[in-house]
Amino acid sequence: IFGSFGMIALLTGVISESMFDKNNLRMEEERMERENMRKMLIRTCENLFDELPSQSISPKREEGAHVWEVQELLPRIATLFESKGVAYAGEDLFAMLDILNQEDGTITRDKFKFFIVQ
Repeated sequence: IFGSFGMIALLTGVISESMFDKNNLRMEEERMERENMRKMLIRTCENLFDELPSQSISPKREEGAHVWEVQELLPRIATLFESKGVAYAGEDLFAMLDILNQEDGTITRDKFKFFIVQ
């Protein structure tokens, strides 16, 4: 009788360990997928920003893009987020402009890149 309890305990331990290992592996894979998605979104948003008329004059210029130019990008970014299944609040994209807007009415590439993936 005690031998069968011991065997059941051993099997339960092996199964539990296997379940924990699989769960950890799955969590690591999901983390990698999220990180890859984040990097892809950053690259895509950087490319969209670089395509703005003010940026085509002098790419990656320090002065940044005009707020109205970035505002015109927001529907494209929203479509991108929706196509990739990114959860976001639409009004947050527009509220981001108020935060990013510098005194001179421009938004720099670095600030845009930082805030877009938050």
